[in-house]
Order: sequence, then C-alpha cells, then structure tokens
Amino acid sequence: MTQSRKYRRNIEPKLGTIHFNNGSSNVNCTMRNYNSEGAMLKLHQLIHLSSNFELVVEDNQSRFLCRVVWRQGDLLGVLFKSEGSSDLTDDLGSVDEKAISRKSSSS
Repeated sequence: MTQSRKYRRNIEPKLGTIHFNNGSSNVNCTMRNYNSEGAMLKLHQLIHLSSNFELVVEDNQSRFLCRVVWRQGDLLGVLFKSEGSSDLTDDLGSVDEKAISRKSSSS
C-alpha cells in the first residue's frame, strides 16, 4: 500500500515545547515526521493534553497553533492551524523555513 502525501516529510528530529492551559503549563517534546501541514510529536513525559495547544520549536523559536488528530501513548499526530481560525493553512513553507505565527515582543 502506497501513501501519497501533498508535502514531503522531514524526519530530522527537532526539540520543542508544548504550551497549554493558557500558557501556564508546558511539556517538552520531540517533533518528527513533519511538514508544512503537521507533525508527529513524541512527549518527553506522558500527560493529558487538550486537543489544541501551541508548539514552540527550540532551534528557531517558531510557534505553531496545533490541533491533535490522533494519540497513541506518548505520541501525538497534530495539524498546524492558522492563527485566529479553525481552518488549516495550505500555503505554508516547510516547518524549517516558515512559522505560522511568531509572538511579538510587545505581547
């Protein structure tokens, strides 16, 4: 069985932090198998998360609004959402090159 994907997946692991509970809580994770639409996240500790949260990628401080689409133990499959919308963006560059949103220093 062959899977065809709209975008090529990147497999180089990237460390990140998941922010939830309105930013008052966080958990570290590793982002794997990612592209401009979403990623697989491996949690560094097993906790219960809501279906929506913010992911911050360590190497470039990119911020993504995420929606969980599947869970299996310490693994999460997430889709990246556009800020202020429940619709997914379809015109993003790769995760390495472009973030969905960056918090301004005035926020």
